[in-house]
Order: sequence, then structure tokens, then C-alpha cells
Amino acid sequence: MESEFYDINDRNQDYQEINLLVGRMIHGLKAMAMIYHDYSDDINSFERIHELKDNLAYRLKSAQHLYLLLLNEYELKERELTKILENDPRLFQVNWGGKNPVAGKIEEELAAIFDSLVYHLNTSFDYLAHITSYICLKKIKKTVYWSGLRNYAKAKGNEISTLWIKETIVRVNDDFVSKLDDYRSRLIHTKRDVHPLMAFKSNETKVTQLYLSASDTSKRFFKKSLANYDKDKGISLSFLASTLIRDTLDKIELMLDALVYEINVASNFPNNWDESKKGLMLIRRDPKTKKGKLVSDIEWDKFKHKTD
Repeated sequence: MESEFYDINDRNQDYQEINLLVGRMIHGLKAMAMIYHDYSDDINSFERIHELKDNLAYRLKSAQHLYLLLLNEYELKERELTKILENDPRLFQVNWGGKNPVAGKIEEELAAIFDSLVYHLNTSFDYLAHITSYICLKKIKKTVYWSGLRNYAKAKGNEISTLWIKETIVRVNDDFVSKLDDYRSRLIHTKRDVHPLMAFKSNETKVTQLYLSASDTSKRFFKKSLANYDKDKGISLSFLASTLIRDTLDKIELMLDALVYEINVASNFPNNWDESKKGLMLIRRDPKTKKGKLVSDIEWDKFKHKTD
């Protein structure tokens, strides 16, 4: 069975990896916000940029928590199946015409958590668009969602279209966000997605591992995210959830790289020492160069693994 599916075989280990990755990304968001405050000529930078990055951080932490709930729910369902097999094994011996009531209940409850996870990941990119438009739109100050940011990047004659970051926006959109948004929209406006209970592993006393297959529809929508895996093997719903979180974090990092580049290009840093305009700016002595360095740059280097 294990050779037929990509699955999360060590759930605790995978969750701990996701926990570290989300924590690292929140650190990166904080560093980017600090850089914007230090380098930009925006006198409201400290309050506004940190509010925006906190909104995005909340969505990422929410997605992480939903993944934990999904993994915990798997274990709960395995215990429930163990009791069913002990008390009435006929429930899985009778031909229910493909509509076994136990399997249906399991699928619905796990799918509900997965759908919520998708919503949070998708909304993360709207919050990322808020950050990007706040930093990059100088002539027109308005809240822009991801779809609007994408349209700016693909059009001509606007502020975004003249910036280097437009290439990153288009790439992130076409490689991932477009399909994530389409899938979320389908769930909300068209129909729910069904992820069939394919099988479960059991020993003499209990169900040890539940296999809920990600639907063919979800695999089609996220084929780019799954491109490195054997398409002839099944994908469990938990494996897909983990993959989407990781891909979301990868794409957000690409955007942060581009944002920091744009912040540096438009830097007003030498003029920002006037504390009456920008407030407190922190400098730390670099142990290697023995020179002062902005804490924002030090924290960004840590995020990019350039320093310990």
C-alpha cells in the first residue's frame, strides 16, 4: 500500500518541519518590514507596514494550525475505525454501492478542514498583495488584492509594470496562485471536492494508517506543485496539504526577495537619520567587520541563511 501512495508517514515530524518553515517566514516578514521602515521615506512606515505583515503572519499561522487539526483528525478517525472493526466489521464487508456511510463521514470531516486550509493559503496572497501595493504604489494609495496586483503586473502604463517585481508577480501567479485561487473559487461557487477513502492499514488490534486520496480534480489543479512526484502514484490528502503549505511559503519568499530589492532601489536611507521623521532605528556592531550595521539588514541576512 505504501508504494502506491505519497503519504505523510511521520505526521509529527512533518508538522514540526511546517512549524519551522512558517516560523522562518514570519521572521522574514518582520525583517522585510524593518527594512522598509529603515530605508523608505514613508513617515507612517512603522505602524502601517507592521500591521500589514501581522495580517499575513496570522494567515500563515492559521494555515499551520489547520494542518495540525487535519493530522490530529486523521488519528481520531483511525481510532474510530478501530472501534468499528472491533464492534461491527460488516460495515466494511457490505457492498454499499460506493457510498459507505462510515467512509462518507470520514471524508466529509477531513475535507472540511482541508478546504479551510485552502481558504487561508489563498487569502495569504491577498494580504501579500496589500503589502506589495503599499510599498510599490506611490501615486495611487489603495488596497489591492492579488487579482488586481496580477493585472497591474501584466498590463502596461502603471507603477507596478515599470518595476522589476512585476516579473516575480507574474511568475508566482502563473506557477501557483492562479490555480490556488481557481480551486478555492470552485469550492465556494461551484461544488465541493470529494477525496475518497481508498484504504486503511490495520494490524490485529487497530487501524494504524488511513489513506484518504486527494481528488483527481485537486491533483489536476495543483499539477505544478506535484510535478516532481510520480503521477502514477496516489497522493494522500494530508500529503497534498503539506505540499500546498510548502509551495505557498516558497512563493511568498520569492515575493519578499523582490520587495526588498525594490525597497533598496528606492532607498532614502541616508536621509532617515532624522529621528523626528522616522523614529527609532537600530544598529548593531557586526562581529566580523567590527562596523555598525542596521539590525534590519542583520535580520534579513539571518532569514536568508547568510549569518547565524
